[in-house]
Amino acid sequence: MNVTPIIGDQYTLVCLPVFTGARSSIDVILYQWKWYSHEGMTNIQRTALAITAAARRGVKVRVILDLEHATHPISVINTRTAKALKEAGCEVKFSFSSTLTHAKMVVIDGEWVVLGSHNFSKSAFTKNEEASILIQDSAICRTYLDWFDSMWARY
Repeated sequence: MNVTPIIGDQYTLVCLPVFTGARSSIDVILYQWKWYSHEGMTNIQRTALAITAAARRGVKVRVILDLEHATHPISVINTRTAKALKEAGCEVKFSFSSTLTHAKMVVIDGEWVVLGSHNFSKSAFTKNEEASILIQDSAICRTYLDWFDSMWARY
C-alpha cells in the first residue's frame, strides 16, 4: 500500500500523474466542481482537463455531483460543469436526494483513491486549508467503488 498526503495546493502535483495515467476508469464524487474554462492552465483546470482528456481517450469517467435546489449556487456551478464534462464524454449524475453529497473522492482504475476535503475549485486548490490523501491499494479501492456504484445506481 502506498499512501501520499496532499496538503493545501499540492493536489495537482500529487494527483495529476495518476489522473493522466488512468487506463480504464475514473469515478468521481464531489460536492463542488467549478469549471474555469476562461482562466487558462491553472492547477484546477489542469486537473479537470486531465480527467476530460482521459474520457476522450476511452477511459470510462463517471461523476456524481451535488444538486440542491435549482437556484442554489452549488447547483448552478455543478450544472455548468456537468455540461462541459458531458461534452468531453464523461457520464454525469446529480445527487438529488434530501441528503447532501459532501464527499470528495476520486477512484482511478480500481487501484488508486483520493479522499479528503478538496473540492474542485480554485479556492480549494490555492487558498483554503485543505487536506486529502492518495492511497494505492486495490482492496481499499474496492470498498469505495462499491459505495460509488451503489450511489450511481440510486441516481
